[in-house]
Amino acid sequence: MTVRLVVALLVLLMAGCAPTSKGFVAEQEEIAFRRGKQRLREGRPDEALEAFISVIQRREKAPESHLEAGLLYLNRFNEPVLAIYHFEAYLREKPNSEQADRVKQLMVTAKKEFARALPASPFGDE
Repeated sequence: MTVRLVVALLVLLMAGCAPTSKGFVAEQEEIAFRRGKQRLREGRPDEALEAFISVIQRREKAPESHLEAGLLYLNRFNEPVLAIYHFEAYLREKPNSEQADRVKQLMVTAKKEFARALPASPFGDE
């Protein structure tokens, strides 16, 4: 009985340690991330976004995919609120990165785009 238990535990541990998208594979080396970058080069932003979102959904941390998604939402799809969400996720995961200042500026740009889309007096005379 104890041998079976040990074997079962080893099988569970081995399954959890396999190099998957949540494990040893670097984010930029994931097939979906590379597919997203390729779709960007091909001028297929919809498919690129799908690829980056799939990386985000599979990984606990996916800062580069968040950055790519944020850029797409801001520059291609005119969705500044979604862009802000992804830029904030990037900064939570990599607050001291070399790109942090650039991402903060992108957030400012996205907020301005969002404000520009609001009606002239959204709150009346207040």
